Amino acid sequence: MRISKLQSAVFLSLLVGGAVVGAGCSSGSDATPPGTGGTSSTTGGSSAQGGSVAQGGSVAQGGSVAQGGSTPIAGSGGTGGSTGPSVCDGAGTRTFTADAGAFVDDFESGKIADGWYAFNDLGPKGADPTDSTFKIMLQAGGAPTTPVTAHSGRYTGTGANVPTAAPGFGVGLQYNVVVDKTAGIFCADVSAFDGVAFWAKGGTASSITTNFIVPSQNAVADGGDCDSSIAGHCYNHPQVKITLTTDWQQYSVKFAEAKGAGATSAKVVNNRIQGLLWLSGDKDWDFSLDEIQFYKGTASTGPVAPAAGGASSGGSGGAASGGSGGAASGGTGGA
Repeated sequence: MRISKLQSAVFLSLLVGGAVVGAGCSSGSDATPPGTGGTSSTTGGSSAQGGSVAQGGSVAQGGSVAQGGSTPIAGSGGTGGSTGPSVCDGAGTRTFTADAGAFVDDFESGKIADGWYAFNDLGPKGADPTDSTFKIMLQAGGAPTTPVTAHSGRYTGTGANVPTAAPGFGVGLQYNVVVDKTAGIFCADVSAFDGVAFWAKGGTASSITTNFIVPSQNAVADGGDCDSSIAGHCYNHPQVKITLTTDWQQYSVKFAEAKGAGATSAKVVNNRIQGLLWLSGDKDWDFSLDEIQFYKGTASTGPVAPAAGGASSGGSGGAASGGSGGAASGGTGGA
């Protein structure tokens, strides 16, 4: 990441790949979704408003990407979704353009922005005050682009409960792409792009899932369309499983190749998404992210940066989903 300004936004609570990913009000059971918290976008400009990325170049596909979805990393998916009117209808969707909408984050602002939200289920299983102790942290050194970037985001911790049934919420890292409840914006039209690309590595060889948060699977309380009052109905977001090595690799995940692992096999519909989510199914986890961008064709392998004078991605400020002990983004110290 070049030393350019990172501006990102917080997202909403949710789980993915069939697993609840949030820290909302829940019993200690693996079977009750914890997420009910609000989103924190107040400006809602997502990665898309103001960040251009030079498209083209080849993607150094180091690690492996399991195309076409994968078994959920944590828990099993719901069977619901939504039909009928959507929060995305009309002015509820913002269109991201190729020239100003590609930039997501490069971690070069000197701190982790409020747009990131880390959650981890610690102590008793389910939401409780001990959860979300570990946060994403800024670390020196980043992706081996040309030039090599100065910083990246690292998410590491120990002792998480690993969900065995939906919707346990385990460990995850989410980013609000566009949701701004105040402005009435809930969805991003990403038709100009094929997917999201990013650099990543693990502290050890491991697997995580990359998820696209979609309104059909996101609860109404979190800015989506899904009725969470029905057990197991929501949070089965489209996902692709990737294998990390201990070396930086660039990964490209296509919208069309992601699907929910539950009975609905949720997909990205009408090129509309609300956020990005990375889930780990490990008790002890350690992975780093850098140079995140939406891409068309072949992702650029160079550093990403916001367009000159462009607005930042995501919304601004605020904690992500509600829930006991659910803190938002991390600090500036390395983990």
